[in-house]
Formats: sequence, C-alpha cells, structure tokens
Amino acid sequence: MKRDDRRRILAAVALAAALMLFLCGCSGAETASINFAALLSAEPQYVDAWPENDLTARIPEPQDGAVDYVRDFSDDGKYEIVWDFGSDAAFEEYIDTLHVQGYAEVAAASESASSCMLLEKDGVYLSIAYSGGTMNLLIMRETL
Repeated sequence: MKRDDRRRILAAVALAAALMLFLCGCSGAETASINFAALLSAEPQYVDAWPENDLTARIPEPQDGAVDYVRDFSDDGKYEIVWDFGSDAAFEEYIDTLHVQGYAEVAAASESASSCMLLEKDGVYLSIAYSGGTMNLLIMRETL
C-alpha cells in the first residue's frame, strides 16, 4: 500500500471518528452539519516542529518521529496533528505516556492494519487513528 493511500485511509478513519463524536454531542441536525463543514474547511499546513497552542499544550510531544502536517480548527475547539512515527513501538509508547498523564480510554477498535481510540481527560478528547506508522490526532475541547 502506498504512503498516500495510507494517509487517505487514516484521514477517513479520523474524520469518521470525529464526526461520530460531534454527532453524539450535537443538539440538532443544523449544528451537526456546521460541525462537519468545519472539518472540511481547514487546509493542511506543513510544519517542521510541534505546534504550540492552547490545545497542543495539553498533551506531550511524541519523542520519536516528526510532524507531517496540522489543520487548525481552533475556532471550533479542535486541532489536528498528523505525526509520522519511526515504529509501531514508538506509537505504543506515546499512547502509554498519554495514559500515564491521565488520559482514559473512552473507546477503541483495531484491525490488523490500523487502530483507533478515543481518550479523555478533564473535558479534552483525543481522537487517535494509527496505520502504517502514521498517527492522525484530533484534539477537541468539550463544548456545551
């Protein structure tokens, strides 16, 4: 499988997970369509370093790998980071670090080629999809 294909699959899994989370917390169809449209509106920004903002300050930077791109939905309380890990073990170590810092697993699923999970701590949700060495991480603040 080509790297671009893996990224498309990973982005689709993360988008589906985020969409499900939005729809569960929405009060009506109009709100759901606005939230979905916001996910499609931000263009990828290719950066060389871990981004610094209110949402990324809530989680540690992975110790292995490098950021591929980010998408900024901070006006809606969301921020996406796509991170390339050097190995599956490095990804698992990062998830362990998040658990040690108090992020609890809300939901998880995995298959032979990919995994996804939803973690939560103090009203901050991490929607994580991982496949082929690439992690798609959507950081979301709980909104009322």
